[in-house]
Amino acid sequence: MRTRTRIMLVGTALAVALVGGIAWATIPNDAGVYSACKLNATGTIRLIDPSLPTTSLLQHCTSIETPISWSQKGPKGDAGAAGVNGTNGTNGSNGKDGLDGKDGLNGTDGTNGVDGAPGQDGAPGATGPKGDPCLSTVPACRGPQGIQGNQGPQGVPGATGPAGPTGPAGPTGPAGGDALWARVSATGTLDSHGPHVLSSHKDLGFAGTYYVEFDRSVSSCALIGTSDDALSIRVYSPSSLGTHWTTVLLWAGADILGPSYRDGSFSVAVFC
Repeated sequence: MRTRTRIMLVGTALAVALVGGIAWATIPNDAGVYSACKLNATGTIRLIDPSLPTTSLLQHCTSIETPISWSQKGPKGDAGAAGVNGTNGTNGSNGKDGLDGKDGLNGTDGTNGVDGAPGQDGAPGATGPKGDPCLSTVPACRGPQGIQGNQGPQGVPGATGPAGPTGPAGPTGPAGGDALWARVSATGTLDSHGPHVLSSHKDLGFAGTYYVEFDRSVSSCALIGTSDDALSIRVYSPSSLGTHWTTVLLWAGADILGPSYRDGSFSVAVFC
């Protein structure tokens, strides 16, 4: 039966090669796999090579065939049983300890030298010369300090010397600042003012709030204000109206809600 099937397969392959032209097929492929087509009506097997051009009948199955494939190699076998572990070898015996060496002999001590005989005393030295008598210039020979004498009479004052020449005049000092001042009524009008004050008015929306206008910026000047009605006063610049304006606030004390602002007359002065 195997011989007949093998002959049929070879004959079919040769017939296809003759019909479609000569085509060199690689059967099986590099992985050892056979590709074939089974004729659906009779079960006839026809080997093919999918690596050939699609124009070759040896490359693919027809509509009346079913593609099949099988490996040239058989299925992978089961893993073998693990081998038996070998027996452990015996430990070697310990070597013998070597003999201890002998201690060396101690050296002999040297002999002590003999002490020499005591020397004789030297002869007495000659007597030194007699010292000089104590002099007054030697501190150890000085007597106690004497009592300080009385102060002598004051001398006659000398004559007054001539007057010295007049020194040169000093440089002229800088000119004083301009007078920037104004007296403002409780209604906001100017009662009196210096030449550099332009206008003043009262803020009708807020009690105790006034504005004074000058002909120059006063934002970097010293500001002083006094109230004619014994009210607290504050003067500051720049104002919300600009650097040429000062804002003046007047109030009479404060409560839990804050200062109680009041209208009143006042004076303001600016020093730049």
